[in-house]
Amino acid sequence: MQTATIESQQNDLIRHILAIRNPEILKKLQASVRRAEKKEAAAEQDDTCMSKEEYFAMIKSRMEDYEKGNYKSMLPGESLDQFLDRIAI
Repeated sequence: MQTATIESQQNDLIRHILAIRNPEILKKLQASVRRAEKKEAAAEQDDTCMSKEEYFAMIKSRMEDYEKGNYKSMLPGESLDQFLDRIAI
């Protein structure tokens, strides 16, 4: 039911757009649609993405931690499962 309503609204909008004869209004409409598309794409962007600056800041922070000795390493003869269990504490 909602799909039929959306299609009806789209058809009405297309008819109105086709009736526009003023090029300035068409340019404004096109700009508005592009802004809306960009806004929608930005909203859908993955929130786990980082900028180049954030990425290098994270690496720098991790390197500083490593240089201070804040790290964990596997013990001789320790299995990966044992290591993960030990550091999960």
